Amino acid sequence: MVLACVIQLSGTGNLWAQDNDYWVKIAFLGYYKDYHSFVTSPSYPQLRQAYPDLKTIKSLAVDAEGEEFYLVIPSKGHDVNVNACTSGAWYDLTHNDKWDQLTVNEQWAQLADVIFRGGIHYTTEGGSDASSGGKPFLMRCNRLDTSFPNSMLVIDGGRDVYYPCLDLNQGAMLHHARVKDISRPLPQSDPDESGLYADMGIYALVKNGKVFLLFNWDRLNSSGYIQVDGEESSRSFINAVEEINGICRKVFIGSIGQDINPWLCMLMDDGTVRILHIFDALHRNDFAASPALPGFSDIISFEEGGAGEIEPGVFSYQSIFGIDKKGGRHEIPVFYDEGRYTYDVLRDGEKMQAVLTLKSNGRMSLALAAENDLAEDWSGSFFEVDQGKSFTSFDCNFRLGNKYSTEAAQGKSGTFRLRRENNKYILTPLSGFNLYGKEGQNIELKKKEE
Repeated sequence: MVLACVIQLSGTGNLWAQDNDYWVKIAFLGYYKDYHSFVTSPSYPQLRQAYPDLKTIKSLAVDAEGEEFYLVIPSKGHDVNVNACTSGAWYDLTHNDKWDQLTVNEQWAQLADVIFRGGIHYTTEGGSDASSGGKPFLMRCNRLDTSFPNSMLVIDGGRDVYYPCLDLNQGAMLHHARVKDISRPLPQSDPDESGLYADMGIYALVKNGKVFLLFNWDRLNSSGYIQVDGEESSRSFINAVEEINGICRKVFIGSIGQDINPWLCMLMDDGTVRILHIFDALHRNDFAASPALPGFSDIISFEEGGAGEIEPGVFSYQSIFGIDKKGGRHEIPVFYDEGRYTYDVLRDGEKMQAVLTLKSNGRMSLALAAENDLAEDWSGSFFEVDQGKSFTSFDCNFRLGNKYSTEAAQGKSGTFRLRRENNKYILTPLSGFNLYGKEGQNIELKKKEE
């Protein structure tokens, strides 16, 4: 898993060094799944205050694959377009040891070849006309599973190029003589090596506001709690936590339940909290964080403690609490009935099957199929209402977006009840979107074995 871009382009930025003014300002805004996740995140209002140019932007100009969001502000009189960056182009420029020995014309020719090798993501209204510069735009780019940035800024029709990506060692974007990094400082932390979870081979850390889980293969397998399959030659591995939708500043690992059951808690820079069940993430190889937990704001730290008090000082299970600025303790809500559930649906006289997937990280999907044809496909999130009232019945609020809508503009929401009765699962739509059933009517689910 690639953490970030760590190679700094040598030579680029020195072609026209006589002018010390910045041609472009750029701000790293955080990690978001898509534009909808960005504008609906709790941190968006704060970002608009920090960067007033965001108030003028109504859409995403560059939507390349990735999770990194950048605000690009060309200086007046400078034009910036965005091109795709291929692995070959990135290698050619970053591995050219003789760059500074080339003439200006030779440098220009090599830049031009690189620029036009990939496709164009974004072109300003005036094309390469510098008089149309100065208009800020928003871009998403850079996949986690590649070792090079997938987009590059082409300044003034090719006078220079810049690669928006994060330098893991510097904790900032790559340095460039003509580009000013106006990002807020990014949180960093060393791996937490204290306590039982480190002994089990589980560590968490923050780099550039991104969350990473590190695992020691041998310790995990010898812990007795989980067995991880893989190549014998690999003794450790690392996973980036996906879909954090923001910037994380602090991580904490603790157990919830009556046994060792580690959960990762992520404190975001806006004071909200996201979680991930570590064992579930390992089993399904899905490291997507939960959405922001409802009711959690102004959190500053986490701690483990007893919950479900039976009598003074006696508790029925261990839990994790988020501590807010006023010292208030908020128990982390969790969902234990993760799985894929199916049920029959009769729609317009045609028999179909619905597949409902509920995950411990609060992620939810709902698909409707008929004779192997996918009729509808929704994904989103859900959270229990009045968490902790019962271990066999859960009332949950949910929100779904259409998977084939890039901005999830047409969403569906509502409330459902899921309960266990004699090893059976019963789903009852309570309000809003009825999940292809009827409001108040019980639907018997079949749980698919993984």
